[in-house]
Amino acid sequence: MSDKRYEVRLITTTGATELDISSTGDKALWAPGLIPHMLRGVAVICVNAVGATGTINFDKRVTYASDTGRVDNVIAAISLTTAHTAGKVVYRAPVAVLINPGEELVVAADDAAAAGDLVAVTIFVEPLWENPANLAAMVATA
Repeated sequence: MSDKRYEVRLITTTGATELDISSTGDKALWAPGLIPHMLRGVAVICVNAVGATGTINFDKRVTYASDTGRVDNVIAAISLTTAHTAGKVVYRAPVAVLINPGEELVVAADDAAAAGDLVAVTIFVEPLWENPANLAAMVATA
């Protein structure tokens, strides 16, 4: 186990730091670059009072940017309700999900909340020190 765990605030594919969960679909992506990372926890931070029940899922793309072979709910979904007000942090930890270079974590809203509902998502990761040459997706450049 590494003593170098850290948090990552996810951003949307358009660069926003707050995820609009008023519609379903993929909301944010994260992938390691050179070494595997163990996902140790996830947190969904309510930006505003949740207007209607919504569900946040954490999926894994086994091939970066491809839904072929996508694994849904590698972490149990986080359900948001109208009891979750601005500033509340709904989290799931501890978890242990390995994300290798060439794979991708996808944050998706599978059940839309109300119009205007926004959240921020933070993940807690632990780098696993591995020689990139030992990883199937890694190719050294000449």
